[in-house]
Order: sequence, then structure tokens, then C-alpha cells
Amino acid sequence: MIGFLNKNIFISAIITLCYYLLVVLTHQQVGRIVAQNLDKPLGRSTYNMLILGIGMSLLLIYLVPFIKGLRNKTKSFKKLTWAYLLLIIFLTVVSINTIVVINVEIIHILQYCVLAILLFSILGRYTTTLFWGTILGSIDEAYQYLVLFPTKSNYFDFNDVILDFLGVSLGLVLLRAIGVSEKTEVKTFYKSSIIIASIIISISLVLGYYFQLISINPDDILDKEPLFSFIKKEHDPGFWKYVAPRPHTRFHIVRPLEFLCIILPLFFVFSKLNLGLQRSK
Repeated sequence: MIGFLNKNIFISAIITLCYYLLVVLTHQQVGRIVAQNLDKPLGRSTYNMLILGIGMSLLLIYLVPFIKGLRNKTKSFKKLTWAYLLLIIFLTVVSINTIVVINVEIIHILQYCVLAILLFSILGRYTTTLFWGTILGSIDEAYQYLVLFPTKSNYFDFNDVILDFLGVSLGLVLLRAIGVSEKTEVKTFYKSSIIIASIIISISLVLGYYFQLISINPDDILDKEPLFSFIKKEHDPGFWKYVAPRPHTRFHIVRPLEFLCIILPLFFVFSKLNLGLQRSK
């Protein structure tokens, strides 16, 4: 299947686009179905345990092609690949205990794991796929923030973007384990889509903040109402936000600066996924 997608980029692009739109446009409907048929009938604790069990089952399924793909690979290659997988599992566990409200949110990891595999068949490079997969995750969250839940969302959900990033990384680690090589040459610095996009995004954010079109915190002193606010309303003071009416449920809301401090080092680490893989001709 992966080989077919890599050889038929046009078909891959159509499948990838349809899959991404399906993921983005069905949030409300899927959330409603899950809440009505699982969350409310089972209760939150049982529901969380069920979702966690499903997640662990999917991980076992993931390990089948992962372990099979590592056969006949060099010892150093296996060690590095396992290190990446264990790092993702560790970060997922940390995320569940810090930035996840309910366990069903780990579906982001599954969704973007699949997206990464589809996206790689088009882009052909690990780092490029990691970057654009994360950007697509950000667009997904922006759609929810601005369109789906404009009155309910008080902050841009960087928490979910981190889960999306972990999902993309998980998909790429599987491709690495299988031995899927990069199929495009490394472009020069000024031709890199990552560099160009990063510069455009950075300049846009700086200019938007300077001209008061974008605000970061609700206490920013502005002369006019911004077009976009990363945080509309200040939440609970301190590290944890507590969810009513279940005071035992708590999670941390990742702020913009925190997100950068988390995602940039992780991006650097996972940008080395192509180590030990030869470029296909």
C-alpha cells in the first residue's frame, strides 16, 4: 500500500486531501456521537479506562509492522528507531497526565499518524512531512477555534497541536522502521519550503502583533479589538485548570511561549528520523 502511494502521487494527494477534510470537518459530529453513546452512559472514569485500553490495543497492532520492519536492520538503526518510539510513548503518557482533559483526545495521535504516512507519499521527506503535518494540525485547531466553537473556545488549543505532532512523529517512525527511504533531494537553504514557510509565519505574527491585529494574552494593552487572540479569556491562575463539576479532573493549558519551548526542541529531535536511511533514486 505504501509503495503504491509513493508511486502514484496524484492519487495520494486526492486520498490525503479527502482524509484530512474528513478529520477536520467531522469533529462536531463524531464528538456528539461519542459523548452520547460512550461518555454519558459509561461515566467519565470507565470511559477514560475504555479509551486507554483501546489505545494500548492499537499500539500493539502498530508494533506488528514496526517490529517486522526492523528485521535485518543494523543494530544501531534498531536502537535509534526504538529510542524514537519509546520517546513518543513517554511523551504520550506525560501528555495524558498533563495536557489531556479526557483520554479520547489521544485520537489525535491516531489521526495524524495516518496523515503522516499519506503526506509522506507526496512530500517524500521526513522533516518536510513533520513540519507540514504539524502545520495542518494547527490549521485543524484554528478551524475549531474560529469556526466550529467560536463562543466556547477561550484559547487556541496548543495542547492538541502537540498531540498532532506526536501523531505525525509516530507515523514517520513506522515508515523509518519499515525502511521507507526519502525520494527527493535536499533543497538549498533558500528553496526549502520549511524555511520559507517559517519566515512567512514569523513575519506575519510579528507584524500582526505590532499592528494590533493579533493579541497573545487578554491583558494586552491594545487600542482596538484584534482580529485574532491566542487567548480570549484568562483561565484559572496557576499551572492547572480544574474542570467543573469534576474538581479532580485537571489539565494544563499550554500558552503560546510554552508551545514554542516544547515544539522547537522536539522538532529538532525528530527531524533526524532520516538518519541511517539512504535516499531512493
